[in-house]
Amino acid sequence: MASARTIVPCPEGAWTIVSTNKTTATIHTKITSRYFHNFALTGQPAPTTLADGIFFRDSVEFNNTVAIDIYIWCQGKAGSVGVDD
Repeated sequence: MASARTIVPCPEGAWTIVSTNKTTATIHTKITSRYFHNFALTGQPAPTTLADGIFFRDSVEFNNTVAIDIYIWCQGKAGSVGVDD
């Protein structure tokens, strides 16, 4: 059975970790903003600038063979994402 969606608030202009130590996850946007995503292998350094991000709309799915930490950056205003993992 799938877990419930977790809502994670994301401040504007900073990387926010939204899921950690996962091999699969889906991230859904919740509030109008420009969203960027990135990930790092669990235990490795987080992204540091917006230039590290990949723009996405609506949702993005992660499927990996090793555990990762997933980060979101909101641009323009604060937002939130729903995380299914």
